[in-house]
Amino acid sequence: MPMIKRYTPNYVVKFKQTSTYCTCLSCKKSPPKTALVTQHWKNQQRESVSLRCESACRAVLLDPQAFMLDDSSLVTEENQVRQEFTAFEQALNQQCINLAIAPQPSFEESLFALGILVSKAESLDPQAGESLDALLNMAADLQALAENGQLQQQYILLPPVPEIQAKAFKTLGKKSFAFALPKLQKMALQMALSELSLLSPAQFAERHDEIKTVWQDSCTPYFAKHSHIWRNYLLYCLYHQPFSPTVSHRITDCYFELLADIYELKTLLAIALSSDIAMDEDSVIKIFTAFHQAGENQQETNPGKHDLGDKTNNLLNALALICL
Repeated sequence: MPMIKRYTPNYVVKFKQTSTYCTCLSCKKSPPKTALVTQHWKNQQRESVSLRCESACRAVLLDPQAFMLDDSSLVTEENQVRQEFTAFEQALNQQCINLAIAPQPSFEESLFALGILVSKAESLDPQAGESLDALLNMAADLQALAENGQLQQQYILLPPVPEIQAKAFKTLGKKSFAFALPKLQKMALQMALSELSLLSPAQFAERHDEIKTVWQDSCTPYFAKHSHIWRNYLLYCLYHQPFSPTVSHRITDCYFELLADIYELKTLLAIALSSDIAMDEDSVIKIFTAFHQAGENQQETNPGKHDLGDKTNNLLNALALICL
């Protein structure tokens, strides 16, 4: 009899145990349990959460064991079973996850490798028999490049694309955030963000250098000590919305959306720190939560979250957003 595979990560279990007591801004507007979501993906049912809730965000980002899976199978009527994952889709999703958790490359190098894999996947015919082998060979090559240091050598050669970064700044500056922060800190952060949309090209270059310095000098050391935060976030994104060559958007478009979100989050964190907001777990969670609240609100009114240039160049645009 046909079966639907149900996945329940540890972060969902943990959230269910703690969400009753959540009093974050989102949960004051709606019951905490509404942050629980179920993603139906072909013949898979994926239990997850929305990061708009602080308790959910903590469960996802702060626990190194958040993605341990408790999986079970559900038997359903045949006419209820969705189309099954193809071998190509399964391989693409698994290899993306493997790159996300690989210990050898840095987080940014993992994003770079992910972009190469996505580009390769998009160039292949998912129905062709040889495509699966080509995809797996590319993933193995990327793992080998990471282990011997060659991936890093290629990554550092990525050219900057200031115009794409400038557009990302302006996009971030136009968003409306509900920060659960003390009044003075919230006002300082909102003012700093609103200035981003008004920068001239020369002002952008100067401001970008300032934010990049803050990121490298203060944010990078913090996340080096808490490396699971970004790894968990990437895993969450890959699990929550897996790449597929059969969806309406190209895989490179999905990759671009992911990288644009990460770039904006990094910028937001660096600006928060420069606005005298401490870089600690509580602040990080509040920043991620406010970002996803804004993202969900924007998705309701404008499904195309990011429009930073010619979509034919979305892979190159995304690579330009790997780091500040």
